[in-house]
Amino acid sequence: MFPLQKIVKILSYIKNPTYLYQVFGQLSSQLLGFLLGMFLVRIAGVEVSGGYNSLLAIMNMTIGMVYSGILTNYLRNAIVKDYFLAFIAFITATLALFLLLLPVFLLLGYDITNLIYIYIITLFINFIQISIYSLRLRKLDNKVFWPSVLPVGLLIIALFAFKPTSLTQFLYLALLSWGVSLFFIWNDLRHITIGKITISEIWNYIKASKVLMFTTVMTLLYGNLDTILIKYLMGDTLVGYYKIAMSLTMFVMPVIGIFSFIYLSEIKNYITDNDYQHLLQKRKQQLFLILFITVLFSLFCLCFNKYIIPFLYKVSSDRAVWASVILSFSVMFNGLSMVNSYTLVGMGKEHKILKITFIAGGVNVVGNLLLIPYIDILGAALASVLTQIFIFVYNSYVVRKELESV
Repeated sequence: MFPLQKIVKILSYIKNPTYLYQVFGQLSSQLLGFLLGMFLVRIAGVEVSGGYNSLLAIMNMTIGMVYSGILTNYLRNAIVKDYFLAFIAFITATLALFLLLLPVFLLLGYDITNLIYIYIITLFINFIQISIYSLRLRKLDNKVFWPSVLPVGLLIIALFAFKPTSLTQFLYLALLSWGVSLFFIWNDLRHITIGKITISEIWNYIKASKVLMFTTVMTLLYGNLDTILIKYLMGDTLVGYYKIAMSLTMFVMPVIGIFSFIYLSEIKNYITDNDYQHLLQKRKQQLFLILFITVLFSLFCLCFNKYIIPFLYKVSSDRAVWASVILSFSVMFNGLSMVNSYTLVGMGKEHKILKITFIAGGVNVVGNLLLIPYIDILGAALASVLTQIFIFVYNSYVVRKELESV
């Protein structure tokens, strides 16, 4: 049944219109994001691209935990009328944290204009996410396409039309393009019944999201620390090259994500029926499927990235090529770890994932601090691989113990 019949079976699951709308919207958004990164390098240069990504990284490492916590809380509660409450809590908490951290950002040397721009841009980006979540809860998946693609599409058009030559110019264009999120928020509020909101309710909603915020801290840290360290040790140009290497992983990660999502939907029945023998078989089959996909991807990167990067980005960098090859192995172990993580989620053992995430965050921090000063972006890529290997090994051990205990 592997791999052709397996693929046929998977396609039978995602033919459901709900899946198709969500998958198509997500893949379209990721493809446009990839094109944006490529065109930004070609038009504005590697340094502007690096500066933009380092600003995004600093926002994700700090304010990102608030975004993630409140958004996840809204989706988890599945209460449509809480939309405006979550929206206001979103703005209140992020603004307070941004103002609190602003002196630190300025002390680190960031330009205040760029900081204000990137804060509002990330706010708009997450406005789009809460709008998409609202559509999901209201069973309007057929409408997720435009919120997913319009802001990035407008930014790509603006990039070609105005050809920015500095980071501030690009951020201004991004601010205007992502501002279209206000239209989607306005449209949502027209169709959702909202009640009177008090300061107490806002505070309680923020507090109810704090555990979810806490669980994302280490993930955000080791997902963005490498970018920040490269910026301060090597400069924005090398950040740009590193992001080029990372961007090529988008060709395989959406596929892994879809397969993993379907795997989770399949194993729930086995767990409900206490059929752990078939669960073990399904997990093994999924591991081999992900390994098959990612080995092909790594071989592809090894053979062709040295041609793809100059062709797409109009830049030549052996370090970017080799970093992309190393990162392909990070994708491999990340995909394999997702199988274990979804197995634990299906078994109701999410707290085990939190523990692993925190330990892995420490491994990644140490790896980046030791390797980046000596081999720059290759060190960051290698630290990512080592972190994902650790997560996979640890995850596998935990899953095996949990399955042996049932």
